[in-house]
Amino acid sequence: MMNASSSSIQSMDARLASHLSRRPERRRASCDACHYRKVKCDLRAKTEALGDVGEVSCTNCLDHNLPCTVTTKPAKDAKGKRLRQLQGNPPPPPPSDIASIAAYSNSSASIEVLSPRRETSIMGATHSSPMAWSVPASSSMPPPHVGFCSSAGLFRIPGLDRRTLDTCCAAYFRWSRALNGWVRGDRYTARYRSFFAQWNGLQSSVEPVSELLILAVAAAGAAMMEEEAAALGVDKFDLQDRLLKRFLQRLKEQPWTELSDSECLDLVNSCYILSWLAMEDGEPEDDHEGLFERKPLTDEFLASLVFKTKLNRAPKLEPRAPPDGPRWRSGRGEKLLTDAEALQRARTFASLYAWDGCRTLAKGRAPLFHADNHDVSFDLTRRPTYDGGFIEDESGGPPSSISPEGEIEPVYEALAVAALRRVCDISRSIAPTFVSLPSQNHGVPAQPALRALEELQQWWRELPEPVRFRQQLPINWRLGRDARPYGYQLQKLLRSLNAEMVYHGQILSCVNSCFQAGLRGEDEDTTPTLGFFADAAFTSLLQVADVCEQAASIGVLRCSPVMCRNLPSSYALWTCGAVGQHLQGDAQSPLAVAGSPPTHHALLTACERICKAIATVDSAKGTSAFVEALRGAIERVRVAKGTEAAGIEEASVTTLPDDLLSLFLQQQAQSEEAEADAATILDRFLS
Repeated sequence: MMNASSSSIQSMDARLASHLSRRPERRRASCDACHYRKVKCDLRAKTEALGDVGEVSCTNCLDHNLPCTVTTKPAKDAKGKRLRQLQGNPPPPPPSDIASIAAYSNSSASIEVLSPRRETSIMGATHSSPMAWSVPASSSMPPPHVGFCSSAGLFRIPGLDRRTLDTCCAAYFRWSRALNGWVRGDRYTARYRSFFAQWNGLQSSVEPVSELLILAVAAAGAAMMEEEAAALGVDKFDLQDRLLKRFLQRLKEQPWTELSDSECLDLVNSCYILSWLAMEDGEPEDDHEGLFERKPLTDEFLASLVFKTKLNRAPKLEPRAPPDGPRWRSGRGEKLLTDAEALQRARTFASLYAWDGCRTLAKGRAPLFHADNHDVSFDLTRRPTYDGGFIEDESGGPPSSISPEGEIEPVYEALAVAALRRVCDISRSIAPTFVSLPSQNHGVPAQPALRALEELQQWWRELPEPVRFRQQLPINWRLGRDARPYGYQLQKLLRSLNAEMVYHGQILSCVNSCFQAGLRGEDEDTTPTLGFFADAAFTSLLQVADVCEQAASIGVLRCSPVMCRNLPSSYALWTCGAVGQHLQGDAQSPLAVAGSPPTHHALLTACERICKAIATVDSAKGTSAFVEALRGAIERVRVAKGTEAAGIEEASVTTLPDDLLSLFLQQQAQSEEAEADAATILDRFLS
């Protein structure tokens, strides 16, 4: 069998060599001078008319007294580079089944990392197959169906193998998908497997997921690992930094203008996922063109990416397309989309639009998306399904920790989506009252601010009981992590936690704006209005302390560092400042204007409960130093309260301890604003 195969290959090579020897040399229709000047040449017409009568010159060369020469170009070798590589270094056979892909990809073969990409003119030579493969210019190009695990690790990330990557993805879908629910675990799993199958030369009918989305999901999930990190023997925060660095590198190299619609959607989703992380990486050096006109992974960068990929434009129905197939054309004019793909694009932008409203109020900026810069319809229904999370292996099925537990609850799904969408819409509608330039310079208008506060509180009063955190909390939550739910019940708990934290964050943002910029009214005393805001803040503080204590007891206060650590810490910091100002005798302090203020002891006790709870947040770097500095600030207020010393201003908001202030500035990664007011830093820190 082997000899027959070798003889057939030799025979084919002989026929190919014979064919190449018969191929004539290529001859241009114009002479060298006309070709260089890019003018029309009549040399071929003269040659055909005059025949073989010696040297013939074209009219242009005769007019300008130039030598009329023609340089022949040898025919291109039909035996291409990839064919020579395959014949010189044949690859090992691919695995026979999908279940062995992981073991095959973790082999010790020293192969450079490839990136699957559609055929583009920018990436140079491409295959005739549906999927093209590209490598950086400095890399050699091995056969595309060879395993991609190099000695440095997957995607050239040291220490990253398939098992570690699977664990990071599973951790993300277990803990963080409540913030990005439109990236479905079942669809991601299918596309993730297709990615690795095509890496290894296997055929797959599913479009593979993009490398950027894999890196983003893995980076967000790396810090979410618990005992898995110790079992893998990796430092999860160091791994997260390496994944982020690789993501930013690939983002710079990404020819985003040549991406397909699905790849553009992956690009937007990956940037949105990582925008929730407390980024400490600065702007890439020596790159200020294209997308990197703005600092990467910020809200402004994400909005610019949405506009450049036309995600803000609703797909248009193609009238001549068949009704049972792809019939929608995106704003980029690419290939037609199916009904599911068009709906996914619209849902993604609708979610980004809603979250922009929440971030607008928290960051004190104008909305990035307006009604006049999009035409996407938000009248979208969500099918009440649970995707089961990310399935780590091909044959073993979903792990027990993320498998569905019983049937889904359509009533909860509908109520949760409607409640979260409504609070986001409320935040967007009331944000101009607090973040506009007149409000920041001359004070927040009292009556509109009071109506905005009432609208938020009405949302809280009308929040359905099934969506409230206390209803999803296990009855035996005092037992600790043994009472933690799994699967669909855990997802419900995290979504309820996220919805309540969003509400409390908007309350604190409104209160902070009112006390920082002041209230302005038409010939009226604004002190009672300030009292309403102070009462709302103190009520939310006590509720946040309860939620944090209960969530920390079962180990679920870790799904998002922004919501689970930064926001409660901001409440504790604001309360320390309020107590300090009241001890100073400030008549405009929150405790002085509140209608029914809690005692100093109750407020500081709530702050200590928050500190104890956020100490369990193991999904973000620097939590221990963060908590220690915050406890120091609380202790300063307690000491000043006990001694009633005149130096209590050291614990106020405007004069934070140096270690805590520097820590807040570091978390914001905004070194250029190091001289800004601490209250403004607190307001931005909520995002």
